[in-house]
Amino acid sequence: MLPDGSTLQSTHTCNLDIPGLRPAATTAHIVPGLTHSSLLSTSVFCDAGYTIVYDTTGCHLYDGQQHLLTGTRDPNTRLWHFPITATPTRATEKSPTPNQVHNVHTITHLSNRVKFMHQAFFCPPIQTLLRAAHLGFLNNIPFLTPSLIHANLEKTPATAKGRLKLRPSGHFSTRRASTTPKHQNIAANVFCYAALADKHANTFYTDCTGNLPARTLEGQQLFFVAYAYDPNYIFAVPIKSTTTADIMSAFTDVYNRLSAHGFKPSFAVADNQASPAIKSFMQARGGQVQFVEPNNHRTNAAEHAIQTFKNHFISGLCTTDVAFPFQLWNHLATQAEITCNILRRSRIDPTISAYEQLHGHKYDWNAHPLAPPGTRAVIHVSPTIRTSWGPRGIDAWYCGPALDHYRCHHFYVPETRSMRISGTYELYPQHCSLPSLTQQQHLH
Repeated sequence: MLPDGSTLQSTHTCNLDIPGLRPAATTAHIVPGLTHSSLLSTSVFCDAGYTIVYDTTGCHLYDGQQHLLTGTRDPNTRLWHFPITATPTRATEKSPTPNQVHNVHTITHLSNRVKFMHQAFFCPPIQTLLRAAHLGFLNNIPFLTPSLIHANLEKTPATAKGRLKLRPSGHFSTRRASTTPKHQNIAANVFCYAALADKHANTFYTDCTGNLPARTLEGQQLFFVAYAYDPNYIFAVPIKSTTTADIMSAFTDVYNRLSAHGFKPSFAVADNQASPAIKSFMQARGGQVQFVEPNNHRTNAAEHAIQTFKNHFISGLCTTDVAFPFQLWNHLATQAEITCNILRRSRIDPTISAYEQLHGHKYDWNAHPLAPPGTRAVIHVSPTIRTSWGPRGIDAWYCGPALDHYRCHHFYVPETRSMRISGTYELYPQHCSLPSLTQQQHLH
């Protein structure tokens, strides 16, 4: 019987795969309704001749005087947990149990929490997340410490879908290396090159991406990407088209954001789209502009920024719920830009992130917590707009933080086909379990 009064029935019996224990202690019942964790019976171990000792921090399993297993106690549920898939300390040689089950396992709370945070950051590569953690960029983000990432985080398909590249030719080649000496004029293979630094301060580069597969509900079809060289910051603004009006609207927005944070651009490197308007805009503000050679993308640093942001954003899209409407991709841009720049290092001060360099402070997780993009949710419906016997919540999709509100998020409500800001909600992530944060963990 469950706490809510409902009952569950066992469908099969099995033996847990715990080497070193007597078969009587590994007898288990499969209950399909128990999806959160597996329950162990103390009486089963005692009837099999073992002794269990409980204390405030953990539990221990003994066979006479010999210690076999050590468990922990969850600080939230106050329940004891045994590692049912772990190998006991006693090394015994026994024949394998004839009846084994391989789908009974315990997913620890800590692993889910780390996975949840990883998905909230759009599933970056583990080495990228570890580098940011070691540099201190994630000090105020719960559950993303180097030790927890090392111990609990595994590779995810979303990361590969956003960053997988074609293997170069000759990689792990099976051909034998040629032993024939090559006769060549070494003196002729002398190349001279120079690495010249950009002497222009406050330089930023701009360009547009290609069209996304679907147009948003508001009409946006692609990204305007800007790259600020000094803070190493990437901006991504959804726009409707490559017309002069749309490009200049995004260009002005990025220019104003940089100026507001003390990085007023004085030199702009742009593609040839809307070139007369961009030139007039910069000259009117005492700046200079340089346009790249047509059909030559190597001279525009925004091209590399576009590739970086595309990889990050595609991984985030692959993290969304399978039923998430793709036409809402523009509402994920804010969280994608924030998380991408938290993981990037500033050029001015390599000890801080690009996000902190531009904004002057670390991202305030306590005020604006994040969740995996495109997560299914139920948000609260105010009593003033619902009936007395109406549902207290309404189905919605999580679309990112509401930065002008405290601990609120943007949600898309399919029933009303509109966006809504709410601070009272329940999330139902598809690819991981929802972590529960204490007040101290929120303030960490």
